[in-house]
This record gives sequence, C-alpha cells and structure tokens, in this order.
Amino acid sequence: MNLIFVNEEDEYSLKQLYYFIRKNIPDWKLTYSTVLLFMGTKVDKQETMSDYEYFKYLEKLQVSFFHSQKYIVMENTEVISSGHIIYRTPNIVDISFIVDKNHRQKGIATKTLALVEENLFKKPNIYFTTITDMSFHHESSKIALKSGYIYDEELKYFVKINPHINISELEKKHLKI
Repeated sequence: MNLIFVNEEDEYSLKQLYYFIRKNIPDWKLTYSTVLLFMGTKVDKQETMSDYEYFKYLEKLQVSFFHSQKYIVMENTEVISSGHIIYRTPNIVDISFIVDKNHRQKGIATKTLALVEENLFKKPNIYFTTITDMSFHHESSKIALKSGYIYDEELKYFVKINPHINISELEKKHLKI
C-alpha cells in the first residue's frame, strides 16, 4: 500500500481522488458544498464547469478553509482509501478516512491510519493526532481504540500522542517549567 498526498498541481492524484470520491460518495457535490456552506464559505454553482472541474474547485476551497491536506492510499493501481488531515493547531492534527466500498471489513482503515500516522509522527512539531468519529456504526471509534487512541470525554474525540516525542520535555517547553 502506498500513501500519496494529493496536490492541486498533480493532476494524477487529483483525478484518482475524484474517481474514488465519485464512486464512494454518490452525493459528493451535495456533501462537499454543504460542509463548506455550513462553515460560512461562499460556494459558486457548478453552471458551466465539468464535474471534474467542479470537484477541483470544491477541493481547493475545502483544503484552504480547513488548513488541511488530502491523501489517497493505493494498492497496485487502485485507490482503496482516501482521507483528510486537518490541522486543528500547528501541533494537533485530525485524521479522517474512508475505505472503498469494495474493500471494507478487510483491515484497510487500520492500515491506512498506520500509514498516515507514520508520516505525521516523523514530524517533531506534531504532538498529537485526533480522530472524530462521525461514522454511522462507530467504525472509526473501533479503529481508533484498536490503534492506541484514547477517548477524551471533555474534547469528544480520540487522541494519540506522537510516540517520538518526550512528554516531559513538551510540558517544560509549553508550561515554561
């Protein structure tokens, strides 16, 4: 499995993400535009844009608004999962993911999460990753717990510390001890 970060200049990764989203979220236009409208972002109507051009437009809005990055996970030549990394702060990153409908219940989500964490935890400025479970049957909760996340009742999301950082040094740095 290969983790590929989607870049607006990389037409290949954008098209792969587009085909994946179109296949796995049949009402993607409504989903994308509703999220943006809910967050107060003005969204133009599709009008003369092709579906792919409209997808690129909505992607660009979403990535810039959420200070985020999209990724795809490929196995051979097929995209088997996709996700979104949202920077809650410069040091805390929320991870979301979706698995291709033909590859669910095969451990792909857990492997995808591990690939994303491996990439993020190499960065010393990333202290924590979080997962907010918005899945209908709480699949993300199960994956988060299996992957070492702890549910924070106060924050209402799952949290995992970067295993490559020293907590006591982090406390000293931020608490000025």
